[in-house]
Amino acid sequence: IKKLREKYADDKDTLNKEMMRIYKEQGATPLLGCLPMLLQMPILIALFTGINASVALRHAAFLPVWITDLAAPDALFSWGKDIPWIGSDFNLLPILLCGVMFLQTKMNPQMAGQQAGGGQQAAQQAKMMKIMMPAMMLVFFYKAPSGLTLYFMASMAAGVADQWAVRRHIRAQEEIQAATETTIEAPGKAARGHRPKKPKDPYKTGF
Repeated sequence: IKKLREKYADDKDTLNKEMMRIYKEQGATPLLGCLPMLLQMPILIALFTGINASVALRHAAFLPVWITDLAAPDALFSWGKDIPWIGSDFNLLPILLCGVMFLQTKMNPQMAGQQAGGGQQAAQQAKMMKIMMPAMMLVFFYKAPSGLTLYFMASMAAGVADQWAVRRHIRAQEEIQAATETTIEAPGKAARGHRPKKPKDPYKTGF
């Protein structure tokens, strides 16, 4: 991909076509960004069933004022009336989970790479997945037990922090490498620009 960007730097249409060809050959699609979530589905279902059936977690508080029952939605406050699908309580945890999920999809290197240079179609698919995945999480977890929501939010937050640390380390290494290459090139240029003076002819009188 890097070589293609250097080769077709002035021809964006050809660059997009070549990158799409490589993505198709390698089988890379934005849907692969959903694979980690799909692999966690059996764990999610098992936790959902276990928390609902657990007597020990019923009325077990995580935060005294806010999350007072890990086996029920967090219910930050009540609307005062029953709203279709949403219910009578406002649950904040699923919204926070949705935000963390959005950050995770945004930091996904594969989806970011396809959106940056994979052509218009790949960019639209990646953008759609960034919106759809958090929205699906919000729908699924809005009435889920707060213990389950906390587990997945903590897991995703740890993943986001890990990706951020790795990208920061890689960026620092690239800056060090670029600075080293610049330092090495500078003396070479100075040496090429310096022309040694010809020694004076001791037999030349100067007249």
